[in-house]
Amino acid sequence: MARLLIDAIWLSQALGILSDIARIVYVTLLLMTDTAGNGAADCARIKCNAYAYRDNIRLDDIRSSLDELDGAGVIQLYTVDGAQYYHVAGFENSQRFRWAKHLVPLPDGTPPDVADRIARQLQKKKASASDSEIEGEEEVEAEEEVEREAKTKTAKAAMRTAQARFCPPTADEVSAYCAAEGIDVNAARFVDYYASKGWKVGNQPMVDWKAAARRWASSEDKTVSHAKAEWGFEDFVN
Repeated sequence: MARLLIDAIWLSQALGILSDIARIVYVTLLLMTDTAGNGAADCARIKCNAYAYRDNIRLDDIRSSLDELDGAGVIQLYTVDGAQYYHVAGFENSQRFRWAKHLVPLPDGTPPDVADRIARQLQKKKASASDSEIEGEEEVEAEEEVEREAKTKTAKAAMRTAQARFCPPTADEVSAYCAAEGIDVNAARFVDYYASKGWKVGNQPMVDWKAAARRWASSEDKTVSHAKAEWGFEDFVN
């Protein structure tokens, strides 16, 4: 099973000042741990994994390295029922596994099988909590969708009501409104134009002829301004 060796530990002063043997043993311990970061402090097995072809490395060197690592705080040595084990400090913060598999007792003496059962129960609770969160998010999204649909239906209903109430104006009504608003619109031309269109703005039925009149005036102002720029102001005053 893969392990992560994060630079926060590997480049730390606590590990950096240790002997070369201790640093190699640390990496070996990391590879030998179970999913809780614990393993048996078996010097013969550790030497076999770390220095399989190095006869000059003795079991006493491995023992000294374990004590060195424990003294630096990068591992913690502990004893359960007379057997010695180690825990890699900070292991749970740097490693992530999909399932729990304990091979040795926990530092508090909990047997591996019991630790497995507890860990799996916790994983199930976390999974259930995640599912609940997802369901909650989906419910919120569904409520928001219902609210959006309700607003859309309300807006469409208001539009239909406005269209039903719309009454095409006469040229006199348009002229009177434009005079009151101080905008310049050829009322007869405005009425004739929209009457020929079936009183539609684009493809939609008109609901507010006063707003259309204001847009008409603004459009004519822009046309006149453009024409003045092209032909000269005197063309419009002579």
